[in-house]
Amino acid sequence: MNTPFRLDQHPRRPQPLTAPPAGYFDKLPTRVMDRLPRTAAEPTGAAFGWQWWQNLSGAFRTSMAASVLIISFVAAFWLLGRPAAPAATASLDSVPEQELVGYLLNSGAAVEASDLAVLTAAHPALTQGFMRPSAAEIDAALDAQPLEELQYF
Repeated sequence: MNTPFRLDQHPRRPQPLTAPPAGYFDKLPTRVMDRLPRTAAEPTGAAFGWQWWQNLSGAFRTSMAASVLIISFVAAFWLLGRPAAPAATASLDSVPEQELVGYLLNSGAAVEASDLAVLTAAHPALTQGFMRPSAAEIDAALDAQPLEELQYF
């Protein structure tokens, strides 16, 4: 049967056993790299024509890459042009009044009171052409509408 191992029962060695030679850790990476075999497939230098790029500082190379990227975006937007304006921005003044009334009556477009308030605020003289019905005429027009009782309960 194995006895359990307890670390506190074993004495510690004095640290360090020996000091490393002076400059050991400074020379270690080059010594390790010298021991590695060189193969013919490893590139020894940059590809032809790119040596000048490697001689530039990293910050300058990064700024050059960012500049090329920004210039390419600007050139793409300039060459492609601006997108066409949507048809909704066309002025309603150029549309005949009969066509607007036909659209509002037949298309099922919902015109709210806030839409009319914005319109009358922009063109105060617009309401002069509105009909001015009396209360009796409004009641007669509402009574003439066919109603389904289930729709309103």
